Amino acid sequence: MASMGSEARLYYKVGRVSAGGSFLLAGLVRNVSPEMTRIFADASVRGDSTKRGVVGMRDMTIRVEVMYDPAVATLEAFRAAYFSATSEAGVLALQVLDKLKDGSARGIQGDFVVSSFSKREELDDVQMFEAELRPALTDGAGDVTWITGQ
Repeated sequence: MASMGSEARLYYKVGRVSAGGSFLLAGLVRNVSPEMTRIFADASVRGDSTKRGVVGMRDMTIRVEVMYDPAVATLEAFRAAYFSATSEAGVLALQVLDKLKDGSARGIQGDFVVSSFSKREELDDVQMFEAELRPALTDGAGDVTWITGQ
């Protein structure tokens, strides 16, 4: 049976996956769009009849839309991470999880930095902040991984 996007959850904590503390459910989140790609290096040579290549490094971007409410901690965590003066203080540990019929969840976990942070003020919609997150330089424990059974 298919899962609705509304059943998915975004969890975060300020700091790294390896740091102490619990993940918090992100509040007032509208859309979360993880994009996972692999870099393709062209290895074609003259005389080949088909294009050849090798798969390189993985790349990931997570786009998050959060409704504007100054009282919501999610928005403040993303804002603080973006405006952080040091790379360490700007790290957020994220879990982007779906929900299975048995109540367990699976998805992406890792250390991320906010690479883009913008605000939309459309006339006929609520004010929204959009954040784009990219994998952070990690201590190994925060490498982006696929987790199950949460």
